[in-house]
Amino acid sequence: MKTYLLDKIFSHEQRDIFIDKVCRQEFHMWDIPNLQIIDHLRQQIDVQNLIFQEKGCWGGVRVATQKEPHENILQSIPTPPFLEALYAQGYTIIINDMQDKIYSIYQLSHDLHRLLYAGINCNCYITPPQTQSLKKHYDDEDVIVIQLVGEKRWRIEIPHENICPDTHLSYIEEYAMFSGDESHDVLLKPGMALFLPKGIPHEVTATDKESIHLTFSISMPMVKDLLFKVVEMLSQDPCSGRYLRQNILLNENETSLYEYIKIALSNVEHFFNNKKIKNNFINGIIYDFIGRMDSSMNIDNSFIFHKISENTKIQKNNTQSFILDNDNMILYYNNGSINLDEKSCFFTNRLLNDEVFNVSELPGDGIDEKILLAKNLLNQQIIVIYR
Repeated sequence: MKTYLLDKIFSHEQRDIFIDKVCRQEFHMWDIPNLQIIDHLRQQIDVQNLIFQEKGCWGGVRVATQKEPHENILQSIPTPPFLEALYAQGYTIIINDMQDKIYSIYQLSHDLHRLLYAGINCNCYITPPQTQSLKKHYDDEDVIVIQLVGEKRWRIEIPHENICPDTHLSYIEEYAMFSGDESHDVLLKPGMALFLPKGIPHEVTATDKESIHLTFSISMPMVKDLLFKVVEMLSQDPCSGRYLRQNILLNENETSLYEYIKIALSNVEHFFNNKKIKNNFINGIIYDFIGRMDSSMNIDNSFIFHKISENTKIQKNNTQSFILDNDNMILYYNNGSINLDEKSCFFTNRLLNDEVFNVSELPGDGIDEKILLAKNLLNQQIIVIYR
């Protein structure tokens, strides 16, 4: 996997350590081995021009302060002079979705996406000297922070893992103020980076100079998300759903409840041994998780969990509705339409007849072109991987 910019953020050893920390959900810091990438990213960030690109609209740009923001701010137009005035008052300027605005940040975001199989979104924080943009808080996604300009002091409180709040539920103010079992007080300088798992309270203050850092948010499904989705899809299935919606008498003795649990687990295993049900669940779960990812990072996501080769077997996605207009050579489906040529029209007729194909049988001049076509059809949810 070629990840040119990512190789400047991590050495090979640092990358392995980082992936382990992400899996274990552990705080981590490292020194970036190639400082040229810091200089390059710093040169790319023209704050006034980035603000100007937003055409006077909030959303792409926002402000943050530890104190209560004045109610008239959002009623004003975020022009460069207006935001400069807020900056002078101690407001942090935040440029959202940097992966959509600077190509090198897009490349780095895409490299991270391919490394972690995750949705990646990047924001830029420009903080005045000796100010704190947000009060102590925790985030609902893992983040990577890369310091570009100035210094920031991070005070991090790591709680016992069993009391970490569910970041998909309502924000818990009391938890954010929690004094952790393990504390870190670190000074992040240009060329340094950190990984902060979701749910860890922290507060950040710029030192005596302006600070600019990039935050890469990482959107990844958790194991419990997978289990919740499995139960949801089982409940929607006509056969298994009828069973799962049965009532359980809680006033029965412990032995009876234990038997209920054993039978329930046995039945769930039985449902998953049904090949058709299993394939539908797997494809549905994959597409559900992909839908949560940032759209700009949805490149090649449909085959995240598959290695596509010439021998990969594919078939029609039966959750789609198709209409083939042979006269005009157009295939209509739920999300749009595709113009066909004679070769692809012949293939499409076979596909709609529920035939199973190898990728090598797709129309195209070479195997690379056929694999690319398979990836595009997976992205459009026209085909699925046959198991």
